[in-house]
Amino acid sequence: MKSIYMKLSYLFATILVAITFAACIDDLNTTPIDKDEITTEKVYSDPDNYQSIIAKIYDGYALTGNRGPAGLPDVKILDEGTSNLVRLYWNLQELTTDEAICAWTDPGVPDLHNQTWSSENAIIQGLYYRLFWEIAQCNEFIRQTTQDKLTSRGIDPSRWPEINGYREEARFFRVLTYWIALDLYGNVPLIDENQPIGSSFMPAQTKRADLYNWIETEALDVESKLKAPRANGYGRIDKSAVWMLLAKLYLNSEVYVAKAKYNECATWANKVITATVLGLSDTDVSGATYNPYQYLFLADNQMSPAKEEIIYPVAYHGVLTETYGGMKFLICSALSSDMGQVENFGISEQWGGNRSTSALPAKFGILAEGDLENCKDGRALFFDQGRTLEIVSPTVFVQGYSVTKYRNKTKMNEPGSNEQLPDTDYPFFRVADAYLMYAEAVLRGATTGSRATALSLINDLRTRAYGDTSGNIADADLTLDFILDERSRELFWECSRRTDLIRFGRFSTSEYLWPWKGGTMQGVSTPQYLDLFPIPASEIIANTNMVQNPGY
Repeated sequence: MKSIYMKLSYLFATILVAITFAACIDDLNTTPIDKDEITTEKVYSDPDNYQSIIAKIYDGYALTGNRGPAGLPDVKILDEGTSNLVRLYWNLQELTTDEAICAWTDPGVPDLHNQTWSSENAIIQGLYYRLFWEIAQCNEFIRQTTQDKLTSRGIDPSRWPEINGYREEARFFRVLTYWIALDLYGNVPLIDENQPIGSSFMPAQTKRADLYNWIETEALDVESKLKAPRANGYGRIDKSAVWMLLAKLYLNSEVYVAKAKYNECATWANKVITATVLGLSDTDVSGATYNPYQYLFLADNQMSPAKEEIIYPVAYHGVLTETYGGMKFLICSALSSDMGQVENFGISEQWGGNRSTSALPAKFGILAEGDLENCKDGRALFFDQGRTLEIVSPTVFVQGYSVTKYRNKTKMNEPGSNEQLPDTDYPFFRVADAYLMYAEAVLRGATTGSRATALSLINDLRTRAYGDTSGNIADADLTLDFILDERSRELFWECSRRTDLIRFGRFSTSEYLWPWKGGTMQGVSTPQYLDLFPIPASEIIANTNMVQNPGY
């Protein structure tokens, strides 16, 4: 069903990927497969293996190990399901904000929404090491695919273009992963394929500005070498993924390096907007149960009804990808037994964990219980039956509206291929975000875009959301405050909210409060140093070159 898995076979970890800095060796406790039988050189001598190795790099975002949740995770720092990259990233980007709160009391979870975390928080540590595991895999593939290496192994030159294409995809994943590290942790080691590997190497810490410059330079070079949008097929990386990454990098440039780059942001976002094969999935499907917005979050969301909107999906398949992270986590954690799991969501488990605070429904004008029924915005995907809008006790799941954005159902309301595991792909980058970035960049002063175009793009999103023009706005309504709220309406639970609130100066401090921010029902001010997560305490201890981020 998902082309990424049909095209890329499942040899997975036939090689030992060496972690390239000593500080993480003990913490990761990596376990190579068949280490006594299969060597790196043997694997890379067969050109048919390269496709499987790049598949492992793709699956670094989707899965936790080589055999599903079977006790053989890539990173042994959390239980295997919790160690999934998408799950960890979602926790840090969403649970720390007004869009989500969790009923669970697992170690580290309550501290996220309360904004009371420390450098020993298990989730903060888990994502840090998961990111560097992915970077290490990318470095090894890049290291093993130079022209000299291919020549020395006698690889047929007719296979070089294919392998070089995989190499550029690995470079993209490395730069994407470093962007996440830049955004969340700031000052992390910069390790590439040219640096030593092994336990004796302790990398230097890199300043955030220097890492930003490297990401920019590397992304621009990779962009010039990847295929055109959709030339690689659905699920595979192409130029449009780099356009999105560059637009996001430049949109947040003032946060990262105290330098505005809104002209650049608008330019790269516009490349996505004007690509003829990309666009909003806004065409209605005859007989479909759901509105066009929710098409993007269903079991067959790889099949756009019109132009393709999902630029980079973390692809899942109910048979081929087994994990307790990713989309299984996003769907099951939002459900409880009163919601009709299989009938309504195509999944048989309910975990009763994540739901919204009252601040998220408020973005849709839902200010009191009963308001959801009259909301005309099709993006207001909540379940309010038997729920209270306000949360008095964070550990009680039915306090707070449930979020029904993600489902394991098709557009025709059929369940996915497996009621235990979803087919739904996670939309890491999609075109609607490019619309919003373009509009925000223009409002912040970009001269490479126009206000009229920005207004038109925003109204395109709202026309899809309302099903007509009744929700469209006038030019006078197009303000930065409106954009921040519109980003929440369009992108909630898509790992954007923390970054957005920081860019607008509303994540920490008292500028913007929401329920249970700071650990109180009304919300209280929190210190600004929380805008960066801490470097894990274990990393500081293990690598004497590392200095903790300020405030921790």
